Parts: sequence; structure tokens; C-alpha cells
Amino acid sequence: MYLDHPRYGNKPIVTNISMTVEAIERAHWHYSNLKYFPNTVILADIEKQNYAIYPRTLYVDIEVQCGACSRAFIFFAQEQQYWF
Repeated sequence: MYLDHPRYGNKPIVTNISMTVEAIERAHWHYSNLKYFPNTVILADIEKQNYAIYPRTLYVDIEVQCGACSRAFIFFAQEQQYWF
């Protein structure tokens, strides 16, 4: 269903951190507008988010559409942790 990522594959990466839907959606304003996988939580270190106006307190795998081909892919929590 999802495009294959060379490092992470094409399925959500489940973690052992449980978080409520409310806590996930409070973690960043954008999460409430996205399709995300609540069992993929990674806690964020806001001290490392130097250029964030609204830092994320956690990351979750999210579904995103490619702007070029419109296919769905997963923006993995581990990728978000690296980029943000």
C-alpha cells in the first residue's frame, strides 16, 4: 500500500511507548490534521529543536501523499526526529 522506504520499509514501526490520542494531538498542532499511527510514538528532545517555533514533544509515523505522483508513503517518526 505504501511506497517502500530503503531503510524503514513500507509499514509503520511499532514502539513500546503507549500514548493517548489526546497526548499525540497535543504534541504538535499538525498531528490532528493527519493520518498517523498512534502505536509508533518516539519521544522528542525539544532541546535539540533549535529552529522550531512550535517544537514537537513526540513523533509518530504519519501518512503523506507524494506531491509528484500522489502515492501514499510513511514519514517515519525516526525520520522526523532526524529532520526536526
